[in-house]
Amino acid sequence: MKKLIFITVIACGILACGNNSESSSTELGKSVFQTNCVACHLANGQGGVNGAKNLRESALTVKQRVNIITNGSEVNRTMVAYKTILSPKEIQAVAEYTTTFKK
Repeated sequence: MKKLIFITVIACGILACGNNSESSSTELGKSVFQTNCVACHLANGQGGVNGAKNLRESALTVKQRVNIITNGSEVNRTMVAYKTILSPKEIQAVAEYTTTFKK
């Protein structure tokens, strides 16, 4: 009986904690953005510093954003490649996070 109660408590604990990967991805993206991007793109994504693009007006897809974050921008050389600075997971998360900026 004690074993069954123990297993039930463990299972409930796991279910209660859950794995909300969308929320954790958003949190990771926000954290990466605040650490690496906010200096040029500003906290609300409106950009302007060093020729940074306004992310609130960007029509780029997540895939296109991943490419620019990974490899840098050919249009604005101050947007450097982050492929040696951030992990692929961090790059994906910040690319997705930047789509949350709206006018």
